[in-house]
Amino acid sequence: MINEIASVDLAITNIIESNKDNELPKVSVVTVVYNDVSSIEATIKSVIIQSCLNLEYIVIDGGSTDGTVDVIKKYSDSISYWISERDMGIYDAMNKGSKQAKGTWILNINAGDELLTIPYDELRIAQENNYDALCGCVLTDNNIITKPKYNWRIKLYNTLPHQGLFYKKDSLYSNYNLKYKIFSDFAYNIGMYNRKQTVFLTDKIISFHSLGGISNHSSSTNELLSVVYDMGDIFTFSVSYLRFKWKGLISRFKK
Repeated sequence: MINEIASVDLAITNIIESNKDNELPKVSVVTVVYNDVSSIEATIKSVIIQSCLNLEYIVIDGGSTDGTVDVIKKYSDSISYWISERDMGIYDAMNKGSKQAKGTWILNINAGDELLTIPYDELRIAQENNYDALCGCVLTDNNIITKPKYNWRIKLYNTLPHQGLFYKKDSLYSNYNLKYKIFSDFAYNIGMYNRKQTVFLTDKIISFHSLGGISNHSSSTNELLSVVYDMGDIFTFSVSYLRFKWKGLISRFKK
């Protein structure tokens, strides 16, 4: 009899915990990858280790030939949807992921990055107050914490790191513009600011971001400035240009 009561109590506890998960905002995490077999497993494991029923995981591979697909298949039971096919670049792949997403919120954690936490309490608050997005902090591999900002500075440089940025799917205005190969998310975020969409900011550290990506190379500055010019005016372009020149001088001085 005692064992039967204990079994009933355990069943009730499981139901309660399940209902708690079902009450959580549904999150779709999207990972895009192409020929990155050395990094993809750590990224996948960082997502699937998150223990919540209301988490959907989508992996979009660009037709890798280096063994990446084998790693994806290894974890396919924990992935809600995955595909491997040729695409037109990272933002085409991210657009595919958003199209497949069924969650209320969409977060992009690409190969080389790692998910640390999902701020469900803050997402619930953001959802209840009709925010269009939520952004948290990102930890980089030099142990610097990047904190999000959502003000006029976003017209000069990207102040909302996509590894910590949850877009509400119903508030998405458009797909990423494939004109930009490196900073289309930056262009989208400027547009979000210009449209006066709202972003809930949190101090929680959402993810780890590797600085080895192309967006962190000095060679990508030209596209970043192109985004600033296209999305703003000559004044914001001039200020952004001078800012990057100044940062370059400081960097060379330190060396």
